[in-house]
Amino acid sequence: MGMIVENKRNLYAIGVISLLLSAILTSISQVYYSNRVQAVHPFLFTGISFFSRLSSFN
Repeated sequence: MGMIVENKRNLYAIGVISLLLSAILTSISQVYYSNRVQAVHPFLFTGISFFSRLSSFN
């Protein structure tokens, strides 16, 4: 019984660490890509967004 509890604790710790790592990596990528998007001219970004949506719904 003690072995089962130990395994569940390990799985819980692995799950929590995985979720935290995922949240950290997601926030880093969002900051990076938002910086890249802000460097693009607004009309160019709007045109790319519009035509990508237009092609996907057409």
